[in-house]
Amino acid sequence: MPWVREPCVRAPPSASSTPVKLSGASERQACVTSSCLTCAARGAAEDDFYYTRLAGYIIPCGFSVIPFIDTSVTRLGTIGCCQMVNVMGILYNCTSLVPSLRIQVFTAAVYTVYRAFVFSMISTFNAQVC
Repeated sequence: MPWVREPCVRAPPSASSTPVKLSGASERQACVTSSCLTCAARGAAEDDFYYTRLAGYIIPCGFSVIPFIDTSVTRLGTIGCCQMVNVMGILYNCTSLVPSLRIQVFTAAVYTVYRAFVFSMISTFNAQVC
């Protein structure tokens, strides 16, 4: 498989710039602590980047929640809608910590709704204050 490479650990700036190759338990630790692209992309590449592409299609669909934003501002008011945005932000941050690609598709959907709501609420709040 051409995309599978040796895991690497980035050396500190003061040390040499060549990556260090590891094996065994150190290899698993390197994948957790390393910022190396091959370690991060290994899980996504196993599924032919299906979930990455799916999230790429979900995130631009923020325009589809615009009718729900108007309804929620009308029913809940500005303060209630701000609290709903806070809850969505907490949900997004909690789901982004789960190390599962399937859950990350849900995280992308929550992020899409959250982003649309937060920018709309900022505009609504500024319009009401001024």
